[in-house]
Amino acid sequence: MKKIAGFIAIMILLLLFTCTGCAVLSGSGNGLKTQNSLDAQTSDLLNKEGEHYQVNADNLVIDVDMVIPDGLSLTKGTAKLCNFSNVAEAIKNQYVTDDWKEEIEESGIDDDGNSAKTYEWVLGEFPDYSKTIYINPCYMDIRLSLDAYRKKIASLRLVNQDNANEDVYMTGQEFSFMGIRDSLNQVTDELEKVGIPLGKIDYFNCYSLDSETMKKQEYMVDSDGNQIETGYNYKETDNYYQFYARQSFQKLPVYYTENGWGISLSNSCMPIQILAGENGICALALDKIFIFKEDNEKISLLDTDEVIQKVIERYDDLLTKKEYTIHHAELMYYAKKINRGIYMLIPAWVFETVEGKGDDMIYDILIMDAQTGEEVSTE
Repeated sequence: MKKIAGFIAIMILLLLFTCTGCAVLSGSGNGLKTQNSLDAQTSDLLNKEGEHYQVNADNLVIDVDMVIPDGLSLTKGTAKLCNFSNVAEAIKNQYVTDDWKEEIEESGIDDDGNSAKTYEWVLGEFPDYSKTIYINPCYMDIRLSLDAYRKKIASLRLVNQDNANEDVYMTGQEFSFMGIRDSLNQVTDELEKVGIPLGKIDYFNCYSLDSETMKKQEYMVDSDGNQIETGYNYKETDNYYQFYARQSFQKLPVYYTENGWGISLSNSCMPIQILAGENGICALALDKIFIFKEDNEKISLLDTDEVIQKVIERYDDLLTKKEYTIHHAELMYYAKKINRGIYMLIPAWVFETVEGKGDDMIYDILIMDAQTGEEVSTE
């Protein structure tokens, strides 16, 4: 079974590197104050039009839209981590038959205070498995059609990969077996039955992978970087939806970063990744799924002008001559860990940042509390 563990570990690494209440919005009706809410120094640096902010300073460039959804209602809330080990038996009963091989290991303590277990099931012989399932307390990887999964890996390349081609599949095309929303609902309903409460997924990107385009876009290389032929046979029925998604709480997507995960808002770092076909789940990966609990305490959001001013001050205080660029901002709930398996939900502006230029660029995330404008530590 060592080969099984090694194979699944490699496949997981491949996936990772492809990596309800009322709110009061202060200020004007759209949650923003006028330009006069900025101090004089910031006003000189800032060009603002509606929800769009541009800043050009000696060491800082900001070019972002800061959009607050209409009709937003927020209260405080907490989240409990779903322990996947507790649903392992239900997963096994749903998908695993007697001809699969099983391996269960215990190591450490999980968030519920029980022995942390890792479950692995495979169908077939190494390295030609046809199906695999891997479950630990906070991560789940299910591949019920490795044929479909391998074709997806060979033909879909995200923006952070060489020869990126994800735009080719952003067509909104719906296949005859089921529409996009129905396909996603089918998967979430199936997971709900085995105890995984994804809820209604509103925040997602979908790529329509049709067989003809997949065949044309196939590109694989060997360890030396040389292109190779896969020999995959693309049938007319090889049509799939690839979903990259986040859970939502009170109409905002939920974001977290932990142990290096989540340093980007890109698809490869989305905690819910689903490949679905005419028979339902082909493959899925889930990283930290939350069970939400609302509080009755209302939340007031700081004007976005003031948040931008706090961002500018934050970089102005840095004792460095490095250049910084902020190119994307999104209002989200940040899940900050406060105890084992328990997270506090903080409404936050999540900024994607770049330090430096050229080959020395470092990509990072800046999280600003949307209530106070103060930076939120990810530690």
